Amino acid sequence: MTAIVRTEVATPFKRKPPQPRSLWKRLFKRPSRDAAAVELENLLASSPSVSASEISRIATAHRLSPPHLRAVCVPLWRRAIIAVVKDNAITDAEASYLNELRRTLQVSDDEARDVERTVVHPRYKTRIDQILADGFLSESEEKDLDSLRDALRITPADHHSLYAPKASELLTSQLNEIVGDQRLSPQELIAFADKARAIRIDPHLEGNTDALIRRYGEFWKIENGAIPAIDAEIQLQRGETCHFQSPAAWYEPRTKTVTTDLGSIGYSFRIARGVYYRSPRIRATRVRQDVLTLIAQGSVYFTNKRVIFTGTSRNYALKLSSLLGYQVFEDGIKLEKASGRSPVLQFAGDVERAAVIFGALLARA
Repeated sequence: MTAIVRTEVATPFKRKPPQPRSLWKRLFKRPSRDAAAVELENLLASSPSVSASEISRIATAHRLSPPHLRAVCVPLWRRAIIAVVKDNAITDAEASYLNELRRTLQVSDDEARDVERTVVHPRYKTRIDQILADGFLSESEEKDLDSLRDALRITPADHHSLYAPKASELLTSQLNEIVGDQRLSPQELIAFADKARAIRIDPHLEGNTDALIRRYGEFWKIENGAIPAIDAEIQLQRGETCHFQSPAAWYEPRTKTVTTDLGSIGYSFRIARGVYYRSPRIRATRVRQDVLTLIAQGSVYFTNKRVIFTGTSRNYALKLSSLLGYQVFEDGIKLEKASGRSPVLQFAGDVERAAVIFGALLARA
């Protein structure tokens, strides 16, 4: 026999008039959960102790199967939890009372956890949201949150599951803001680390995010003068350094005559009796336009002075100082010359990184 001792704990239950079973349920011997719930609540409200045998008696009297009994006991347990945490604290006496009540009502671990997640945890989560609204966790706020966690008897694991998502959301927002330009300076990285420390969280970045941070950090360094150098397979001029090399194709615009054939079909239709409209025949049209044409295949090199292309049939060398600018495409870069045809270099690999290197070289030419 299990008893509940409610020392210094006000009962959350109130006496209600007994609810008689309906004629329908008596005749067909149907379960009466409402009547059972009232009788059980009256028992809990009036008696300092309730035995498990009394609960069994109520279940039998009202023809409650185990699932029906659960549907009566769990809501009573939930009401007790709601009443206790109204002041955002669970005292030792209240904790003892709740433990005894839970055992008496035979509330399972899963049922108890579900009630905690829907009743207790939202109170703690609300306070977390309020404290982190300014994106900062002061020492006094941390102590306040620790006190509430202890008062509500939130486990460390539950604290982490409730706190980490909000903190991670703030860090993600901060990270998206500082890498919006796809560049990450050391100062911005320090600011991100300071943000993580300010909200007391150790960021564990996923592989893709970590790779992007490294990539954007490298882009910033390149644009600010730390351009990586590589060994070139070609002869360079004195004081010339190679910074990029890749197999590539050299394209140039060529003017060609293109025939636009829309067919030569004529048709007619009647407007009125004896009156027809006949359309003119559509003729083929010859148009002259620039078409990007493959000139040579080989390798391209970006140096601090030139763009060098060595091909199987043609070689090219353009001084950086002769270029007005460049355009970046998914699979290559267009070099904009002050005069003459502007070539397009098509190559595989990391075109974005190549464009960053080329832009940094062009800016310093």
